[in-house]
Amino acid sequence: DNLAEISHQFKTPLTAITLTAELLGRHNAGTEDARLAGRIVGQTERLADLTAALLALSRADAGVLDLSIREVPLRELIECSVEAMTPLLEKKEQGLHISEETGEGGPILLRCDLGWTKEALSNLIRNASEHAPEKTGLYIRAWDNPLFTAIVVEDEGTGFSAKDLPHLLERFYRGEGNKAEGAGIGLSLAKALIEAQNGQIRAENRKEGGARFVVKFYKNSFK
Repeated sequence: DNLAEISHQFKTPLTAITLTAELLGRHNAGTEDARLAGRIVGQTERLADLTAALLALSRADAGVLDLSIREVPLRELIECSVEAMTPLLEKKEQGLHISEETGEGGPILLRCDLGWTKEALSNLIRNASEHAPEKTGLYIRAWDNPLFTAIVVEDEGTGFSAKDLPHLLERFYRGEGNKAEGAGIGLSLAKALIEAQNGQIRAENRKEGGARFVVKFYKNSFK
């Protein structure tokens, strides 16, 4: 409850800072002041995202995360998750490859909360992109069986170190040599959102080189 109230109070000053910086940028278009105003907007948006992530984590910890469960086409879920990460992928010129094993039953349907599950997968895709070199490939594979629906996110980077691997999904953990911006909360948030929907996630290294996140959503969890 306290985190919810504090998060709500954060919104007003953050919105005011963002709007003020945007006005400064427009009034000083093409100048150094406009560039600095743009940086203020970017950092304020990061604060807003972090506030929302902390609130989601606290709700998951308390077991009161609001879930709107419905059948979602798995392909739609993956494409929505990728959409938010498209600018990052394009900036690093990384190719994205999506494969879905549909079987005789047609497209895979997953019973989940679309918004929260998209948030979780987007965090996994962001992590893969940030830690993989430019002009490499990212792979998302999905399949279905009577027990669970699986989604795998892979990259062609250097993979996880033996020291980092057991701690990657811990809150606020940042691995050695991690140069990516962030508070170390994205993967732990993804874990909390997936587990809130009777799912599991694990991190491992690919035999071919690179990192892999394996997500499984078990069936007969939501009626």
